[in-house]
Amino acid sequence: MAMAFLYNPPRIFEAFWKIVKYFLNTKTFRKVKFVYPKNKDSVELMSSYFKEENLPTEFGGKAILEYNHEDFSKQMVQVDTKSVTLLCGDLMISTNLYAMRNPDPRLNPSLSALHRQLVDKLEPLET
Repeated sequence: MAMAFLYNPPRIFEAFWKIVKYFLNTKTFRKVKFVYPKNKDSVELMSSYFKEENLPTEFGGKAILEYNHEDFSKQMVQVDTKSVTLLCGDLMISTNLYAMRNPDPRLNPSLSALHRQLVDKLEPLET
């Protein structure tokens, strides 16, 4: 982990962190930074790691990002298709075989069909 920024978390979380951090490696807990938008040091910390024009407005930057669920879903199906193709090529399947053999079409019909194609290449499970 390079660095983790917790942007405007509840103050109680920072209090909890002060206890938990002693159970972690020193190198790890130093990488966690709490950032509060009204704290000048926090704002400077963010600007030292991120360009203001690339940082979303929700995090104190100037970038205006738009989210469209349909577009994002299509992109994720494409990524999943590429992943399954790569995995299927070498039959290096790292997901739960039961879930692959019984995909839930309500969650993602396109992905379920893709899983079905992969399952057709698998040998039956021994019972």
